[in-house]
Amino acid sequence: MGERLVETIMTALGEQVVTVPASIKGEHSARTGNRQLKRAFFLAAFAALSDPTSRAYYDRKRAEGKKHNAALICLARRRCDVLYAMLRNGTHYRQPTPAAA
Repeated sequence: MGERLVETIMTALGEQVVTVPASIKGEHSARTGNRQLKRAFFLAAFAALSDPTSRAYYDRKRAEGKKHNAALICLARRRCDVLYAMLRNGTHYRQPTPAAA
């Protein structure tokens, strides 16, 4: 399943196309992205709330004043960044060690 998930994510990332149209009096291009991929990361972030590291990050965002969905989106983005770094560097996930007090 892990390999299939990586293939699906890489396919979805490969389908992302960036076009830069000329600006027409304040109109902006759509920035919706791939909804299926966004939903997958959102649900993965929600499921990761049982992990102490993810929960600490979520709680920190909540303490900053973010609402539940906004904090989950931040967590999803963080998990996406970690996944990208793992794929870019060809490394496995390593659980972060707690900082020394």
